[in-house]
Amino acid sequence: MSNKITYHVVVRSNQFDCDIIADCGHKHKSIGAARHCMDKLTHWQGGESFQRWYNARIETSTGERVDQ
Repeated sequence: MSNKITYHVVVRSNQFDCDIIADCGHKHKSIGAARHCMDKLTHWQGGESFQRWYNARIETSTGERVDQ
């Protein structure tokens, strides 16, 4: 088991809740890679995808929020 921190894009039900509504499913090795993923997910393409990723944020594999 690796102790290496990874980053992923998530949407939570609210800022205090632990319920994850959406997760990108990737284990990004850098914050930059996670930001690139989030940019792709939140880019306005219309429809359901954009709404699903509204209020997305980057978190570490330990659940800590990364300041953007």
